[in-house]
Amino acid sequence: MDAALSYDQRMDLRGSFMRAAQKGDVEALSRHLESGMDVNTRDWEGETAAINAAFYNHPAALKLLIRAGADLTLRQDQGGTALIWAIQNGHADCVKVLIDGFAPLDQPNYAGVTPLHLAHAAKRADIVQMLEEAIETEAARKADAAVTLQESLVIKKPLLLRGGTP
Repeated sequence: MDAALSYDQRMDLRGSFMRAAQKGDVEALSRHLESGMDVNTRDWEGETAAINAAFYNHPAALKLLIRAGADLTLRQDQGGTALIWAIQNGHADCVKVLIDGFAPLDQPNYAGVTPLHLAHAAKRADIVQMLEEAIETEAARKADAAVTLQESLVIKKPLLLRGGTP
């Protein structure tokens, strides 16, 4: 966003950006981002455009924001992330987009409720299944990375001990 703009102009642009996310207006979001709007800018309640897109069930807008670098760990003032709000409102399509965008699956809200607990409480078996599969996939990926690191160390350690370079 242009630093030469007045405070009121910046607030108007921020408001327009948030309304575009709330409406799922991908074209308006794209224009704002192309003009330099920070994808992680917040409104007066601490909500980001990604949180708004998830809250109002706009998966296409959410995809655009994720591609633009939206930080999916950010919480709004009540403690909800984009994933928490998508689950709470039963927006399975947005949950899928957020999972695919690597939203943190275990990040609780301020009350300590995790996305999986929230999906169970909402009796959303479809979302519970998506989350459980994603958690299992993430755990397997982390285990594979740990094994790869350990194998690498086993191979490199003798070389390093003999004066080799990493």
